Amino acid sequence: MDPALLEEAIKDRIAKTGKKPKAIVPVALYGIPYKIDEIMEVANRYEIPVIEDAAKGFGSKYKGQMLGTFGKYGELSFNGNKMITTSGGGALICQDDAAKQEIMFYATQTREAYPYTSTRR
Repeated sequence: MDPALLEEAIKDRIAKTGKKPKAIVPVALYGIPYKIDEIMEVANRYEIPVIEDAAKGFGSKYKGQMLGTFGKYGELSFNGNKMITTSGGGALICQDDAAKQEIMFYATQTREAYPYTSTRR
């Protein structure tokens, strides 16, 4: 993802619709990090969350930090063509417990926590 073209696309969308993108999803392909510093700078400037696709970057680092941990969320896939495979499924990397609780709320069809459920602890 080219940071300059990303910013141009964001400006174009805002000019045409009055709305900014809901998220930026850069991809770490073949273990190679995307332009993390520049893309995070653009994302922060426009207050757009970054959801990192680190499925093929699992185990790779940038400046000592694991890929998938720079944005609001990181995602890993365990499908057959990924770095680690279980033939399906994946994992979501969250920054803190509050983010995990929010995601689990939506992932469990927005059910409220009751004493007999284990969706929110």
